[in-house]
Amino acid sequence: MKALWITRNTWKPCTLHPPLSKSDAQRAMVVSAIWGLPSPVPEAGAEGHEDLPGDVQVMAKGLQALASGQTKLYIDCRDGGAPFRFLLTQAALLPGVEVEFVGSARLGERPHEALLCALEQNLGPAGLCVQRGKPWPLCLHTPPALPKALHVEVEAQASSQFASSLLLGASRVARSSSQPSSVLLRGPLASPGYWDMTRKWLECSGFSVWEENRRTWVTPKAVPQQLPPIPGDWSSLGYLLLLSWASQNPVAGLSLGQGHPDEALWWHLQNLGLETTCQQGLAYVSGQPQGGLKVSALECPDAVLGLVALACMLKEPSRFEDIAVLRLKESDRVEASREMAEAFGATFVLEGDSFMVKPGPLVQSFELDAKEDHRAAMSAATLAAMSGVPLKLWGPTCVDKSFPAFWRQLENAGAQLSEG
Repeated sequence: MKALWITRNTWKPCTLHPPLSKSDAQRAMVVSAIWGLPSPVPEAGAEGHEDLPGDVQVMAKGLQALASGQTKLYIDCRDGGAPFRFLLTQAALLPGVEVEFVGSARLGERPHEALLCALEQNLGPAGLCVQRGKPWPLCLHTPPALPKALHVEVEAQASSQFASSLLLGASRVARSSSQPSSVLLRGPLASPGYWDMTRKWLECSGFSVWEENRRTWVTPKAVPQQLPPIPGDWSSLGYLLLLSWASQNPVAGLSLGQGHPDEALWWHLQNLGLETTCQQGLAYVSGQPQGGLKVSALECPDAVLGLVALACMLKEPSRFEDIAVLRLKESDRVEASREMAEAFGATFVLEGDSFMVKPGPLVQSFELDAKEDHRAAMSAATLAAMSGVPLKLWGPTCVDKSFPAFWRQLENAGAQLSEG
């Protein structure tokens, strides 16, 4: 594992560009596959798309495998939680195939059992057989025919992706039979913004979606002529907006009102008293922050580490609540928040289902192991660039999962990168 030194003495003028939203792209790709339409995402390496997020590439390869017509399939989901969960349901509804899933050790540790149990309870009587590895491989032997309707229940507290995966599966069944299918959510829903995103993509792509007593129904209306364009990634825009604040460089690709949960970061910047403007497709952040942050991790889970980096730069303490969901990500992001804050000289105080970050005096340099978590790597690097405090970062290549061009964006803004 190589380390990367990130330093920054002066800023350079540039325009910062985010990747496409992998959360939106993955939902759009599944919906396109359900309708039998071409993928809305160009192949990796296509002109203008050389830096396609790793999770999007995993989804594309998985959907290609499912559409290949072969009866024995092998899908490597690497570290992709959403690709694995979405592909799992789509595979379970492909009649008469054997599918072997593999992935990283960390992906195997993350919660999936509620989704597997929901599939077994509803498709098991028709012939679905799930063979669990420890944790890999996970093998599916699917029923010989697609059901006429799918009415499934799921516990969605651990991940909204369980519910989204099943709703996309219900849409596939409804598309085939022209009959409504449904998903019933039991218990509280984690990250409801991502559930809303799934519904939005179905509604704008030829499906009717409605809710009755926590049961969400879906039925097809008409094959769409084309899907809406995929927006820039708000989860990645967060780092770029922080760099905009520090460097006064504009950020391209920002589109407000898209419904992405991490769009909340824009409002958190405003709540600090920072001036945020968006004109002619370019966004700017300026001003002096006042007070500290108060953030619910349920509201914008993937933005939290970036906001912790910002909290380390403020003069007042910041509070992060509803943090249990953070422990189930690519790493334990509560622990990742603590490690970054303390390495930077801040005080981290854990209090039940919340934590406080109290800024401290600047350190001369800091060191962090990303532990294969792309958001930990990018948040720490953004903190180093904002503050000018050198960072020795272990495992920097994990950013390819969501933002392969991140290091180029950082260098364009004035950061110096060197292996060490």
